[in-house]
Amino acid sequence: MSAAENERRASSCRTKILAMQDCFRKYPREPERGLLCKHLSNAVAVCILTSLCPMEFEAVQSYCNSIGTLTKRRLCEAAQTRLDNCIKSHQE
Repeated sequence: MSAAENERRASSCRTKILAMQDCFRKYPREPERGLLCKHLSNAVAVCILTSLCPMEFEAVQSYCNSIGTLTKRRLCEAAQTRLDNCIKSHQE
């Protein structure tokens, strides 16, 4: 991934994070926060995951999107493990 692409993704995540923080300030208490800010929290999570581990996240979305055969479930589990390992590698 190029430096320009990394910066574009980082900028996109920053915008989503700021929007989520603004929503959290507007709605500091549950259940309003959960109901009204959930879409922003999800958008931030997807943005961060697609920035850090794009191939692993795409594999999880592909293999784990529905109930399937035993083979598909095994592929889903393997994809989840790879995504988990990718996330852990960025925490160290």
